[in-house]
Order: sequence, then structure tokens, then C-alpha cells
Amino acid sequence: MNVVEEYSARINVDYPIAYHADSSFLILKSSSKERWGSKWCVLSSIWECGSNGPGSYKLRLSSPRPSCPLDQAIFSLNNVHFCLERSWFDYEKFFYEWNPCGSDLVPVFNDQAILASWEIFVLVKEVWFSRQTISFRDILYSTLDPKASAFERISSIESIQKLDCFTQVQGVWHRDFLIPLKDKYLNWFEKFGSYARNKLLRQKQV
Repeated sequence: MNVVEEYSARINVDYPIAYHADSSFLILKSSSKERWGSKWCVLSSIWECGSNGPGSYKLRLSSPRPSCPLDQAIFSLNNVHFCLERSWFDYEKFFYEWNPCGSDLVPVFNDQAILASWEIFVLVKEVWFSRQTISFRDILYSTLDPKASAFERISSIESIQKLDCFTQVQGVWHRDFLIPLKDKYLNWFEKFGSYARNKLLRQKQV
């Protein structure tokens, strides 16, 4: 528990806190593919140090690009929905003001974030997946089955990674998805969602 968390707990104030990171991201599920161009959107945050003063955060909301070659970026620069710059003291304010609660974008966490990452991975590498054997694609379909439980789908993802041919894209999956999920995911944003929902509820009760 850091100083801010300790102080908030001591005075019994449960405000969400935005934490600094040099780079971080959040996956959001879209209920309007027509609007966003994809089932998924990604909010990314990059910290840039200032040359003559405090640095700032570059915030970008984008959608993944289908059929991305293995040697190119996972997220397309030409499919950006917004790109903003916020100073260090406006960073937390951004998350209070920009909140997808009640919109057609829903943040995902924990197992759902893993499954969302896998779906994006399959989307951007769909050409490679389409060239694999029928038996391979049978397992692939089970990783994407919406009727299966999260546990079943994750088990299928683990199974497909054990196949020899998966070594061709394993580096991309680990470097661009699994490692960032562990080290750079905005898990703390879940509290902002709860805070926004409670705030909306209180406003309706007034």
C-alpha cells in the first residue's frame, strides 16, 4: 500500500487512483463494430519525459488491424479513434472524465483480458492461422467458442501453444500480449469503473 492508498484508507475515502507507468494499456469490448471498426479497442498510454520540465502522457484509443504481417506493429496507426496528450497533473483527471461506463465500450479484466488478447492475436494473424491444418483449426475454434467457459477456452489456448507449428508465432504472442498483460495492463482502472457506476447510481437517486 502506497502513501495515497494509506491516507485514503485512514480517512475512509474510497477514490480510485491512477498509477504511473512508462507504458500501459487497457482492452475494451465494443458492442458497436460499425462505430469502432472492430469488436475490440485498445487504450494505450505512453509517458514521454519533458526536455525542459515535467513530462506528459500520450493517450491513444485504437482498434487492431486484421492480417498484420508478423514483422509489423500489432495495432494500426491508421485506425486511431483519438490521440491526446495530458500533462502529469491531468493524467488522473483524464480517467475520471473519460470513462466508458454506460457507453458501448466495456473494459475487460483478469481471464476476460486474456481471452480478449487471444482474439486480437488471432485477428491480426488470421492469414497465418488460416494456413494451418484442419486439426489445428479445430483446436483454434475451441479457443474462440463463445459458448465455452473461460476456463475451457484458456485450456484450449494452452493446448494450441504446445503444437510444434505454433513456435512460428509464439514470440509474437508472448512479446506483444502475454508479457504486456502481466506488466503493463491497467488493472487499477477497474476501480474507476466501479466509482463511475456508483456515481451514476447516486445521481439517479437524487
